[in-house]
Amino acid sequence: MKAIFLIQKEAWFIEHEQAWYRMNDNAQVGLALSGLPVNMVDQHDLIEQPHHAGSAQISQTDDNTLAVSLSGPDDVLIDTVTTALSEKILLSVDWETKQYRDGWMNSDASVMVEDVGAMYLEAYLPARSDSDGKSLTITNTETGSAKDVWLARNCKTRIPVLEGGCKGKIRLSLRCEPEEVDQSSDPRQLGFVLVGEEARPL
Repeated sequence: MKAIFLIQKEAWFIEHEQAWYRMNDNAQVGLALSGLPVNMVDQHDLIEQPHHAGSAQISQTDDNTLAVSLSGPDDVLIDTVTTALSEKILLSVDWETKQYRDGWMNSDASVMVEDVGAMYLEAYLPARSDSDGKSLTITNTETGSAKDVWLARNCKTRIPVLEGGCKGKIRLSLRCEPEEVDQSSDPRQLGFVLVGEEARPL
């Protein structure tokens, strides 16, 4: 969960589970900024337009907790998520290449991380008769260091994107061969299905 500022509309949203919920009150925005990572988004850089799911209301339940209530377009409550105000919120994971709504990631993706101690992904590749897997190359664009992770087919692979921690911001690129699909029906360059993500603070 994070706060999103959409530059073109000068509007604030809460992003939760690949959906955006509008914040319409400056007080709500202030609470969000006190306890959530913040990303500025240029609409023209988005691969897919976000799903606008409704609105968000934020309250501080005590000195250390925010409650985020998410409602649909009809103002019916969908979910309430609490987040602790601690040093953990200082870490930030900003996917510059967004996940597609069906779970796939692009074969050439990048993510900006800040004050992250470790980051792991869980990836899946569908079975294919002519391939048992492929290599994913993860590169720290600041230092140029790179490592390869083998993605086996028809199973989940835990990917150590970052270990050992990083103070400040760094950009990581994730590249692999695109899947062989019918480009006439699906022109995307598909890399792998992202089924899980974990980021740990320093």
